[in-house]
Amino acid sequence: MRIKKLSELKNRSKKPKENELQPIAESSSSDTELLKSVKDNLNAVKAELGDSADVVCREFAISVQEKFRLGLIYIDGLASEDSVQEFTMESIMHNHTKQLVHDDGAVNMFELIKNYSLAIGEIKEVTLLDDVILHVLSGDTALFIEGYQTCIIASTRGWGERAISEPQAQTVVRGPRDSFTETLRTNTALVRRRIKSPNLRMESQKIGKVT
Repeated sequence: MRIKKLSELKNRSKKPKENELQPIAESSSSDTELLKSVKDNLNAVKAELGDSADVVCREFAISVQEKFRLGLIYIDGLASEDSVQEFTMESIMHNHTKQLVHDDGAVNMFELIKNYSLAIGEIKEVTLLDDVILHVLSGDTALFIEGYQTCIIASTRGWGERAISEPQAQTVVRGPRDSFTETLRTNTALVRRRIKSPNLRMESQKIGKVT
């Protein structure tokens, strides 16, 4: 009879069992940095949010000495349409006459838009894709500028049509007491405010021929 050594028993005890779950390595997707291309950044955000009907994406161009491509993305119902149109897009497209240049002579479009064109109260700078998605799902507008890996987040949160009241038929003791209204975008925004996940998808379908 062969007597096993103590070292063999220790090594055997360290071997994982067949049905034993092994720790999963953490994903590095949360550290995904933005790219310099506006189109690539917009596609990356849309890929995370899916083909949802309430995701609004817009690309446009302005000119100082040459054409500059910009792109913005927000969620209809969570972001205020007036803030996006008047204080973001309109202010950028009309207030870019001030010229800032780098040491190499190139126009510093990022500083120009951030400091002289955006007529919005609160702005932030982010460089990670997950941070952009979180802000967009919170009602902010993400602005990308061609050639820069930093995104400008404009605070455009705003929603509401009719006041959201407590449901009369199905009341609950705990949790939120919000009820849906007649406006579709108010209802989708209400769901988005509770579930801030990029896995949530919104699809629009046409039912009926008259209404």
